[in-house]
Amino acid sequence: MFQKKSSWVGALALVLAAGDAFAQASPFSAGAGAGFEPLGIDEQSVQLPLRIYSTAGTLELPFLETTRVLLAAFADAGAETVLVERVAGHDSAQWLTTFAEAAPWAFPPQPAD
Repeated sequence: MFQKKSSWVGALALVLAAGDAFAQASPFSAGAGAGFEPLGIDEQSVQLPLRIYSTAGTLELPFLETTRVLLAAFADAGAETVLVERVAGHDSAQWLTTFAEAAPWAFPPQPAD
């Protein structure tokens, strides 16, 4: 599914493996080894609709690059994607801020009947 050893692409691998169970994912600072290529992400492997909201810091360049590559592959396959790039490192401060934004995006309020 993913080429090279990956260190944090579990959420997106799970979306591909069990896409009928997930309509949203929020992988933050998705990291993978050098030479990473998102093999197996295409129109046939992605179950739509799928929405992905992600973040990575500009000071964690390998994670930012991997996150960009992954989201581009999912977008090319038809998923709705959002990538928030912050001036930040690989740290919980940026993830907590983005989580506060991602949660209402992933689970918008439902209209009252």
